[in-house]
Amino acid sequence: MGPRPPVDILLANDALLCIDKGLEAFGENVKELIYEELVFRQCVSLDEILTNSQPFLAVLNRAFGEAGLSMVERAVVGVLKSRFFDLKQMGGSYSIPDAFEILRNGESKGSDDEDACYSATSVLEHPSSRSRDPAPAR
Repeated sequence: MGPRPPVDILLANDALLCIDKGLEAFGENVKELIYEELVFRQCVSLDEILTNSQPFLAVLNRAFGEAGLSMVERAVVGVLKSRFFDLKQMGGSYSIPDAFEILRNGESKGSDDEDACYSATSVLEHPSSRSRDPAPAR
């Protein structure tokens, strides 16, 4: 397998916010456990999951099992689709690696709605350093 294209930092941040939002559907504690497993046990930075999704998928599979993995995948890709509206596939759905590849290759166009995922805090921070208070209403 050849080298993967670099990920634009703004695109990466938007995509990571969407992943964060998709994981939140399963609870804040679950999301933090997934991130802790990736960063501290697998030594994978969160921004690396956009170029190598296998460790992320392995952690999700261990946490949720095969059936649960597909639910998490639908949630994460669903939020990515809401932000990057060109991620639309008739009659099917994208896997997380497929969605990340489309984003890396610049085949998607960002939504005009900058808050489509949300803009609370960057997921590039360590999960335990984030505020546990909900984001203020706009």
